[in-house]
Amino acid sequence: MRPSGHPPSAAKATTHAATEFASDQEWAECIRDGSYPAFAQLFHAYFEDLVRFVIGYVKAPEVAECLVQDVFFNIWRGRHAWNPRGTLNAYLFGAARNHSLKYLRSRRALYRIKDELSQWAADDVESPDGNVQYEEFSQAVGRAIEALPERRRQVFKLSREQGLSYAEIAAVMGISVNTVENQMVRAMKTLRARLSSFLSLGGSMIVLFDPFFF
Repeated sequence: MRPSGHPPSAAKATTHAATEFASDQEWAECIRDGSYPAFAQLFHAYFEDLVRFVIGYVKAPEVAECLVQDVFFNIWRGRHAWNPRGTLNAYLFGAARNHSLKYLRSRRALYRIKDELSQWAADDVESPDGNVQYEEFSQAVGRAIEALPERRRQVFKLSREQGLSYAEIAAVMGISVNTVENQMVRAMKTLRARLSSFLSLGGSMIVLFDPFFF
């Protein structure tokens, strides 16, 4: 998948800070030395252009903003060892592209699991003792969710029980959107494995489980 448009030129992207630093290397060195003003200038100079660029990949402005924020967060977190090669323009747009593709790979993994669950529902035959099986299934679902690791369980519940978007969950928990995606993928893989025995109980069980995943 390719975004619409192209990254802006370095001259355009760095207009706000062109007079502050003699070169990109000097700018990066200031950030590496722990200068928050230099980092803030980098953020403000590139943020909007990067968001527009990432929207071309993810097609969602809210997600794009979170992904770009992740890029800058990672730079600041690892600032003392940050040594970008080439221009800052090339580095930042490359990092934004890679982070977007990682996010999309995670989304595709999520959709594959959903497709498998839908296939289970289509292939299985309904059971005559639906009420008993539903009770057993409901209890198994509850136990499987509560057995998830704490952060994974919290992400799952915020998404499926409270209906929050991934960007909202990221804001509530103070983590990245990509981390939310990864936690959801792992949660659904775990639940799928733990509840696989209910495949033999009929398609109705999987249909009832679908709201947790869609």
